[in-house]
Amino acid sequence: MSTVLFVTNGLATRSGFQTQAITMLKGLAEDGQSIAVLDFEESQNKVAPPLPVPRQVTVTMRTKGPLALLSAAVAVKRLASEIDAQAVHARGHVAGIVACLSRLLGAPQYIMDTRGVAIQEGVAMGKWRAGSLYHAVLLVLEKLIFRRARHVLAVSEPMRQYILTRAPKARVTVVPCCVPEGWFKYREEWRRARREVLGLAGKFVLTYSGGTDTWQQIGPMFDLFATLHQSLPQAHLLLLSNGDQDVIRREVSSRGIGEESYTLISVPHGEVPNYLVAADSALLLRDDSIINRVASPVKFAEYLLSGLPVVLTDGIGDVSTLVGHTGVGTCVHPARPSDALGYLRVLAGMNEEDRETLRERCVSVGNQQFIITKYLDVYRSIYARLSGGGGR
Repeated sequence: MSTVLFVTNGLATRSGFQTQAITMLKGLAEDGQSIAVLDFEESQNKVAPPLPVPRQVTVTMRTKGPLALLSAAVAVKRLASEIDAQAVHARGHVAGIVACLSRLLGAPQYIMDTRGVAIQEGVAMGKWRAGSLYHAVLLVLEKLIFRRARHVLAVSEPMRQYILTRAPKARVTVVPCCVPEGWFKYREEWRRARREVLGLAGKFVLTYSGGTDTWQQIGPMFDLFATLHQSLPQAHLLLLSNGDQDVIRREVSSRGIGEESYTLISVPHGEVPNYLVAADSALLLRDDSIINRVASPVKFAEYLLSGLPVVLTDGIGDVSTLVGHTGVGTCVHPARPSDALGYLRVLAGMNEEDRETLRERCVSVGNQQFIITKYLDVYRSIYARLSGGGGR
């Protein structure tokens, strides 16, 4: 069996990333895939949890910019030679640039595992300016890493199409953002117990789990809830966020939502399943941008597996279409979140039997589409194909 070197950055610091990547690596290793891990971190105090792999190396990036990338590429070449790796699995744009550079040094061919449009995300977060020279260089690098890769992984069909506009001859496979089997799950007795602890018995609970990034429609989400609460006083908003708590509270209170009508909790990612199960429906509102059009929000999977129908905006990767086909929620236009009010009122008025049927449907769709172990054969197939062929 071929040996694969998995290269990433931030494995020790990004909790959601850990959930997905580490579960995938464990599954592959436990099934006999020979795989080593090379993780780049910005701090020497950050080390990813131990994995069941022959080699696991953490390298601290002591500098930034081109020199750091070149140093990382040297590390990839060195470790790949030591373990006689036949392929490099580069997860994310930074790892992709490093893998591409390492090819110039004689490292093995690589798989580009694309998690989104990282360059556009950087613009949205203010890291660089659209149209600047730096932005232009990044776009050239992105095109290069797609074109030089032996295989490219995309999180959605729109992401696949984006990649093909950058690299028309690329071989691209879609694997959505997933969660570990059994991590997020729904049971009625758990729901009742958690609602009792949170003081939510008798409430119609909407939840949002996530940050306050610019592409999230945080303001419209609060507007939607405020309007719903006027006609449905028992409505309650459960916010699970590690974002700026003061900012969130100001946004909520500015819309006339009293403290008795919402709960704001900052919890580690590993504890989120214990809270989602208390809700009746979940919110996933995004703006209309390329970032969201190609996305595969892992929160969507977490919501479904927690038994929650989802209110989301049209045009989010493949998930908006999936909702339309399966009935596990409703889609609204990004400019008209209030269109969801009718759906939410219907949910609130459902009898318990119909609610339970809908929860079971959500869980079923989540299990069919978003469990990591269901896609391990995809990775194995790509690894096997690369071990039998040369580089580009």
